[in-house]
Amino acid sequence: MKLTTLAFIIVLFSISTFAQVENIQIDNPVYSFLKRMKVKGIIESIHDDVPNMSRAEVNGLLMQIKEQDKKLSPTEKQKLIRFIENFSGVTEGENVTKLWGGESFAQNLEDIVSDKIKYLWAYKNDFVSVYAEGIGSLQYGHRLKPDINNSAIYDVGFRVQGTVNDNFGYMLYVVKGLATGNREFSLDVDPRLAYNFKFVENIEFAPSYDYTDGYLKWSSTPTKGMEVLAQIGREKTKFSFGYGSNLVLSGNHANLDFLKFQFKYGPVRYTSYQASTVGRFQTIRNDNYTKYFAANKFQLHFPDLFDVSIGEVIVYSGRGLDLAYLNPLIFYKFAEMSLQDRDNGTLFFDFQSDFIPDLELQASFFLDENILGELADLERFSNKTAYQLGAFWYTPINDLTMIAEYTRIRPYVYTHTNPGNTYTSWDSPVGHIIGPNADQILFKAEYALNYVTNIFASFSHTRKGLNLYDENGNLTYNAGGNLFEPHRADVDSDHIKFLSGDVYNYDDLEVGLSYEAFRDLTFFLSFRHKTAKQIATGNSTEVTWINFKFTIEY
Repeated sequence: MKLTTLAFIIVLFSISTFAQVENIQIDNPVYSFLKRMKVKGIIESIHDDVPNMSRAEVNGLLMQIKEQDKKLSPTEKQKLIRFIENFSGVTEGENVTKLWGGESFAQNLEDIVSDKIKYLWAYKNDFVSVYAEGIGSLQYGHRLKPDINNSAIYDVGFRVQGTVNDNFGYMLYVVKGLATGNREFSLDVDPRLAYNFKFVENIEFAPSYDYTDGYLKWSSTPTKGMEVLAQIGREKTKFSFGYGSNLVLSGNHANLDFLKFQFKYGPVRYTSYQASTVGRFQTIRNDNYTKYFAANKFQLHFPDLFDVSIGEVIVYSGRGLDLAYLNPLIFYKFAEMSLQDRDNGTLFFDFQSDFIPDLELQASFFLDENILGELADLERFSNKTAYQLGAFWYTPINDLTMIAEYTRIRPYVYTHTNPGNTYTSWDSPVGHIIGPNADQILFKAEYALNYVTNIFASFSHTRKGLNLYDENGNLTYNAGGNLFEPHRADVDSDHIKFLSGDVYNYDDLEVGLSYEAFRDLTFFLSFRHKTAKQIATGNSTEVTWINFKFTIEY
């Protein structure tokens, strides 16, 4: 607390003298704090449908909150101070420690367990900034049901990021890790392993994994209120509203490689992605292929009212980048038809409210392929539609948030007659994690006990209709529930009821807490219980485990 004034001055100075273009990773807890402040009415829209913000943008929002700190609870004020310090960009001073470049290496090691701002190495002047951080994590899952088992997953790596000459941001992220213990259970502990090549390939003595992200980014403000942004690289991102998963690009999949263009001016926001990923894992490497996602979104932002958007996503494969989809001013679906209807075209609409104090409403509608024909016939197989409704309540009890969300996805959504054009990366949907022929109701709650401790709980109930197979694995009834089994002309019925097939109910309960013992040293502890019940037989399975995670950044 004694450094509050100093940190505030440093931030004001750094914002005014040096643009900080590099992005803040979307898993950073500052986004959760900004979301609460937006719903509380302290700041305006944080465009969490395209959530990746620069350090400068985050700092600007923190300064807006600082100007209204009388409206904050004591815990919110303490969190604000901490975030101001975290994103100040300061690289020198008594509140900063650097493992290399400091006066005493032994003291720098000791400062790991301190509340100082920590770097491996950092430097900043009027032309360039460099922030190098060591990162590591340890996860341990102890399974209690259906048997006693465990899995330990641990990794180490680094992140280097910064800005050059006010307009150019950059980032490089590398992590290497091991997953020991029960291999199958490891996928429950860390679902990301399902789309990691080294882990899935599984040819090494000890299951290993690796991740790397990085980008180059250019950002400019030609005039007041206008921003133009271009970026090439790979990082976790999302592209639509959603409190759990979303219908368009959920982030619950392998990180995409992309070209991104963004324009903002007044109420107008436009974003375009040209992204690539891979198909299903194949043991014969020549059978692997690249698929492309072309996505754009036009949004109108009305302050204190709502944000409303329309967007498109095209999935294609079997060729390189198509120039038609590189055009930022074209209607993708009609362009796709002019290219002889080879690709998987989708359309979506988004809405997010601002007009109710402490309560935010969201809605999304997703239309896969069929835009005009027979849309009124809701049970026709070609009407591959999905929608999502949600509410975020920042309750009168300070520091408590409550979320409710319902998602419904019709049969065959995300599928395509060309298996290379499914709306997937690896074996997972790029959109909502429940996939087609399913619905889900989700509840979440989180309470900040203090500025470093949060408790949370979530519960989801999912219903899903699966396809039916004979004893030899041959498809006998296509319920539209498998991402990789599209409707078969002259075989499957032209009409399909929602939740037909082999219906399962899935319940997922998680309760836990997070505790930042020292700055950038965080502990997570949670209890997880998942059940799957087959409705036709009444048979059910349960998985229960305790999960511990520790993360460090230095």
